[in-house]
Amino acid sequence: MATNQLNTSDGCPKDNELELYLLEVNSNLPVSEKIQSHVESCDICQDRLKQLRGFYNLLDQEIARPIGREVYLLAKQLQNS
Repeated sequence: MATNQLNTSDGCPKDNELELYLLEVNSNLPVSEKIQSHVESCDICQDRLKQLRGFYNLLDQEIARPIGREVYLLAKQLQNS
């Protein structure tokens, strides 16, 4: 796969490509610029990015919350087995 081409026949990036774009993993590669250009004009991909952002926002919130005592004890028990 060339790094400057999107992978799908309809021009929309695959889910993993869109996720990497959102996370700015390959932000200096030409494919990132192509995805950005595509997303600006594609309502479907804009919606997909919105959903991914929502997922990562929820994940960040969950990670920031303290774990419950039961979960801690279970993890400690699993670690000791």
